[in-house]
Amino acid sequence: MSGSPEAVEENIAEIADLFPALAAALTRDNAPSDGRGVLSAGGVVNADVLHAMILLTAEVPAACTIATGITGEPWQRRPLATCLRAIPRFHERLTIIGRLDAATSLESAVARWRRTVKLALGLCTPDTRIGFDCPLHEEPSPLLMAGAEGFIRPGHTVVWVGDGRIHCRFCGEAWPVWQWRRLGLLLENA
Repeated sequence: MSGSPEAVEENIAEIADLFPALAAALTRDNAPSDGRGVLSAGGVVNADVLHAMILLTAEVPAACTIATGITGEPWQRRPLATCLRAIPRFHERLTIIGRLDAATSLESAVARWRRTVKLALGLCTPDTRIGFDCPLHEEPSPLLMAGAEGFIRPGHTVVWVGDGRIHCRFCGEAWPVWQWRRLGLLLENA
C-alpha cells in the first residue's frame, strides 16, 4: 500500500474539503437515518457526524506526533487544518527514510478517515454482506459488495460511483463484476 503519495494527497485534500461540512451537518441533522441519536446540550445529534469529528480531531494530530517521533522532526500541537496539510509530507518522509511500516500505517489511517467522513456525510454507502464467507481460507470472513461513493462536483452536484466489486476484508481478495461467475463456482465448490 505504501508508496502512493498521490493517493494520500488526494485523500487528505478531500478530507480537508469535507471537514467543514461536518460542523454544518452536526448543527443541521437531527438524527441518522437508522434512528440512532445522541443527546447533546438538549438536542439530538447525528452520532456518525459527531464520531467523524471526534475521530479526526483526535487521530490526525496524534498521527503527526507519531510521524515526527519517527522522523526526528520537531513538532508542537497544531490545529487540525495544519496537521492535515502536513500528513502527505510525513508520508513521503517516512517512505524516504525506509519506514514503510509507518508510511503504510499512515496511508491506511488516511483512507479510514476519508471513509468515516464520507459515511458521516452520506457520500458513501456501507459495504453489504452477500451471505457467503470467502472461499479462499478456512477462517470465516463474510464476502462484501463494495458500497457506492459520491463525489461532489462543481455546482454542488454529487456523482455516484460504484464498481460492483465483491471483496473479503480478511484476505483482501476482490472479484469485479466480470469475475462473479468464477466466484460463484468457487462458492459452489467450497
